[in-house]
Amino acid sequence: MKNHIVTLLILVAGYSFSMDAEQFFKTDDVKQFEMNSNGSMIATIKSMGQGQSIVLTNLYSLKTNIIYADNQIKNSNIEYIHWIDKDTLIVGISSNNLVAILVINLFFEQNEFKSTDQIFLPKYGYVKDPLIKEDNTFLFVALQPNNSDVQGLYKVN
Repeated sequence: MKNHIVTLLILVAGYSFSMDAEQFFKTDDVKQFEMNSNGSMIATIKSMGQGQSIVLTNLYSLKTNIIYADNQIKNSNIEYIHWIDKDTLIVGISSNNLVAILVINLFFEQNEFKSTDQIFLPKYGYVKDPLIKEDNTFLFVALQPNNSDVQGLYKVN
């Protein structure tokens, strides 16, 4: 929807707080969001058909940061996001035939969120059936572009 203002409304302990995503950029769609046990919420936002961003909001400090802004893989789509602990987020990204796994570590410094990230690029085509196990290892199968052979099983700790 054109000129649609996306508002995220979160209810925590009886208090409400809203963030207008348009303060950062024009948006089409909030694709997904997930909260961890530390009061941090991640939302992925598709921005006017030009890729996606990940917005981090901490509900206790009411701080909001863009921690990924489509600058590592241009015109990418965020396929899935998942907290593996209170400070680490795994993001699956696709762009044409290229798929990457982005592991983002978050930390709070000088009253604002900072992040470091590590990117994993499978050797072949794309990722099928990602799985996050109970011990926080992340497994996925990389297939050739012709979808014929399984080429490997990757593990990201």
